Amino acid sequence: MENRYEHLLEAYFANTLNEAEKQEIKILLATDTEFAAEFAWQQSLARSIRTQTAKDPFDQKLKELERRFRFRRLILQITAIAASIALIIFAYLSITPVAEPNKEQVLQNQQEGMGKAEEPSSQPAPNTTPDPEANQAEEQAEKERQQAERMMQQQREQQLENARRNSAFQQTVVANFEYFGNESEYNTAGSASDSKQLALIAFAIYNDILKGEDKHKEAVAAFKKLVAVSPDNSEFQFYYGMVLLGNKQYKDAVAPFDKVSRDDNTDANYQTNAFYYLGMAHAGAGEYSKARAAFQKYLDMGGANKRFGKKASMMIEQLPNE
Repeated sequence: MENRYEHLLEAYFANTLNEAEKQEIKILLATDTEFAAEFAWQQSLARSIRTQTAKDPFDQKLKELERRFRFRRLILQITAIAASIALIIFAYLSITPVAEPNKEQVLQNQQEGMGKAEEPSSQPAPNTTPDPEANQAEEQAEKERQQAERMMQQQREQQLENARRNSAFQQTVVANFEYFGNESEYNTAGSASDSKQLALIAFAIYNDILKGEDKHKEAVAAFKKLVAVSPDNSEFQFYYGMVLLGNKQYKDAVAPFDKVSRDDNTDANYQTNAFYYLGMAHAGAGEYSKARAAFQKYLDMGGANKRFGKKASMMIEQLPNE
């Protein structure tokens, strides 16, 4: 199946899909989350490479070199055409009979020229010596073009490797992520007044997720409304970051957990564990040095609230180097 995925993706980006393959890709995008994720990643990578290539100074240098080589090819083409015309004229003159000159006129011309010394030609002989400077400049231009191509290829390979590495480590984040238990006052219905309906709705959806229901997007929308009306509530921020992590919105999850980790007025339980989940958010976003720092901060903190100590240590060991 992986070979089939690779064939479909390569054909798509090479624009060689037939109608049956186009329909197959549509079905896979709608039913196969792994294929859909790989397809989205390939599209993102293609856009990144095109953008980087458009801004790359080496690409500009390569275009300049190509213009110079096109000019040289044009000169060579004109020279070849001129040579062909000269050859045709020579062939024509060789096969066309020439009228025999008048013998008396020839004899008279010879007599007139008997006493005249041959005058030297004032035109210099054509220089047929190759121009070493021109050859050297052309060789240097070719070397620069090849060097630019090699560097551009290396940049593209590095970008591809970085993208593959980030995508692979996100699987580690998914495998080690678990939702924090609902330890808020909104754990059961009716535990808050009617003025806190947004919180009741948000945490009710959160409880459904803890039961195994796929309501990640609904939870994100509900907690987004909740933190909009209560932006200074660290508890709401903590669970907002949690549902963003659960929905794999890693970059978006950084801000809520960072805010909770910096709020010394929040509950110590939330503040301590915010560092662990902040590390998970950075790791999922590919920000490995920041993830390592957050995990280490979590391990260095005192108190009895560090329930994820083993996982934090394991994540630090497995984090790639930036």
